Amino acid sequence: MNLQLSQCFVLVHDPEAALGFYRDTLGLGVLNDVAREDFRWITLGAASQPGVAIVLTNYLNGSPADNDTLAGLIAPPVRRGRERTRRSRLRT
Repeated sequence: MNLQLSQCFVLVHDPEAALGFYRDTLGLGVLNDVAREDFRWITLGAASQPGVAIVLTNYLNGSPADNDTLAGLIAPPVRRGRERTRRSRLRT
């Protein structure tokens, strides 16, 4: 089996500062720069590895519906795990 990385998304708070680091310090080239409202996606890559890209984005959250769905899937097991931990401490 041959696994290969093609894209890696990096969440950033300040796309402009992150762009300065990845482009100016690391020497990656800008392949694409897309802005929409308050969000930005900047794709960078190295000429020596054309099949690999890093995408910088400040798009930290999905839609409210996505967040509600994820919270519903994640929260119940976490709560049950805490209750079990608390109960097991009380037993000992």
